[in-house]
Amino acid sequence: MNKENPFGSVHFNTIGTTLKKEFGRRVIKLSLDGGFTCPNRDGTAGTGGCLFCSFDGSGSYAGTIRSQIDLLGRKWPQGVYIAYFQNHTNTYAPVSVLRRLWDEALAYPGVVGLAVATRPDCLPSEVLDLLTEYNQRTYL
Repeated sequence: MNKENPFGSVHFNTIGTTLKKEFGRRVIKLSLDGGFTCPNRDGTAGTGGCLFCSFDGSGSYAGTIRSQIDLLGRKWPQGVYIAYFQNHTNTYAPVSVLRRLWDEALAYPGVVGLAVATRPDCLPSEVLDLLTEYNQRTYL
């Protein structure tokens, strides 16, 4: 092993490198709180949350898209953004709500894609169809 490549001959691509190749510049994930809850919080599957989330959800530092752009855009002014719906279960809402939130995020200047944190038991077919639609029109 050496300082230049501590993994020896193993080579891998990081998400940052992959996104930079795709978009030609740094891509910043905006950690967003879309106002969702989760089946382990609302009583559907349990109460009090689970091991994966703090009291505030998995994105304790998540905020609004505007606050995240204001914060991170100063550090990387030439960057573009992925709207990362991180906090709680971000497919745990009617499709009309998801579409409104995701379209709103994609309308912001510099937002080039979406990332959506969720649970496998919160992906009914209509949500999978919606995700397929977004995958065909943006980076997902």
